[in-house]
Amino acid sequence: MDRYNGAELSGPERAFQSVEATLETPRKSQVGARGYGSDLPLRISSPMNEESEIEIAADLVDAFLWEPELELLDYRLEQATPTGMLRISYRAKFIPSGKIHTRIIEKGVRI
Repeated sequence: MDRYNGAELSGPERAFQSVEATLETPRKSQVGARGYGSDLPLRISSPMNEESEIEIAADLVDAFLWEPELELLDYRLEQATPTGMLRISYRAKFIPSGKIHTRIIEKGVRI
């Protein structure tokens, strides 16, 4: 189910929503699934430097481990500002069809 409008989701749209939900959920916040989620919500307000960019990449890779129908092919951190705006583009293969999709995630606060 689409978390924004309640419409039924299937296929790659459901899988990509699952990855993005994992990224947006703070790690250890789910009772019974303490490993689920990511530290990305904490990183948004952190200073952007080389170390934080590596940690963001690790968050993205970890999120894909929770979605077996997707394979992350590559990503690019397109924008990371000191004010906390983050834009990530990535390509992933939807394994059941073999089709490659490109997605963009934008998180943070624009100033």
